[in-house]
Amino acid sequence: MTKNSYSKAAIRARMDATGEPYSVAARALKQELELLDPFEGAKADFGELILFTERLAVMLSSGVTFMTAVKALKIHTEDPVLREAIELLVEGFENGHGVAEVMRLRPNAFRGIMPEILESGGDYYNGMLSLSKLYRVELEMEQRRFPQIPL
Repeated sequence: MTKNSYSKAAIRARMDATGEPYSVAARALKQELELLDPFEGAKADFGELILFTERLAVMLSSGVTFMTAVKALKIHTEDPVLREAIELLVEGFENGHGVAEVMRLRPNAFRGIMPEILESGGDYYNGMLSLSKLYRVELEMEQRRFPQIPL
């Protein structure tokens, strides 16, 4: 299969047309999606992901629905890897797929336990707030481990 043989929309349509549960179809066609992924192998900026989770927690605490908050945050996301993953998340959700399932398609953007927190169906606000704190601690540990040396 060539890189241009399918568009992302055509692959998603094939996923929907299979009649199988999305997660089964997603696993089967994940390789095709990755062939079309312009950021293949690239990871989302960790600082940007921290801001995303903190802002998402604040918006959820204000009573904004999850998907409305995600759509609003997409506009303010500068990292192209994270922005593309958010676009996939919104598109998948609008097509009736689970948020956690779609997040798992982009582990380079949605790290760690984020999909599991959302899949648990608990309090999204506290989940995102805890996750942002965890990400901050992880970033601090990474910075201590690999300090930047001024030139």
